[in-house]
Amino acid sequence: MEAVAAKRRAIRLLEWGLSLALPRVCVACCGLSAPGRSLCAPCRDAILTESVNPALPDGTCSLQVGAKLGGAVRALVHGLKYDGLRSARKDLVDLMVGRGIVLPEGGILVPVPVTPARRRERGYNQAEQLALELGSRLGAPVSRDFLVRTSFRGSQTRRSGDERREALEGMFATGRGFRKDAVPVLVDDVLTTGATLSACAAICLHGGVPEVHAVCAAWAVEA
Repeated sequence: MEAVAAKRRAIRLLEWGLSLALPRVCVACCGLSAPGRSLCAPCRDAILTESVNPALPDGTCSLQVGAKLGGAVRALVHGLKYDGLRSARKDLVDLMVGRGIVLPEGGILVPVPVTPARRRERGYNQAEQLALELGSRLGAPVSRDFLVRTSFRGSQTRRSGDERREALEGMFATGRGFRKDAVPVLVDDVLTTGATLSACAAICLHGGVPEVHAVCAAWAVEA
């Protein structure tokens, strides 16, 4: 575990050093991108022309998504989630903001939680990174402990919708920051079947919140 953490730190240090010494290259077209970004403006604009219309997960009353999961977007999500490339959150939030994401009045950004073991392994929660960046851009508060993850039952990536719902049952609970008078806006990196968001929404609604909204960086259309 310590070796994994050391690798993450080394990757972040290398990325920082390269950002100072070399121009950024767009992950989509290999052209030049703006400082601190991995997508150039034309490629970002092209991604934003794609239609994004996933089904609303049970328990949520609105859902907004930045882009389809594929190509450059998949590379950004993978880099943020597995390779310690925190800077990818900026490009993903660029897409979310570019899509015109609007938060409900009084909305509080609530990142979908991970287990303490998963946080230690990755060094952070990727959903929390997105929530903090989005909150900074939109001037919205972020509640990191509104919900907590109680257990981990393996990756959900290759499971069907029904399998995900069964595996996620009982995996979330309200945390120290939970408030029943809040309007939570769940934040996650990838929307697949919607089972994760539904499980989180159910906990929030059971706790007494009036409504639940959600935003995601990317939508796995093929799921």
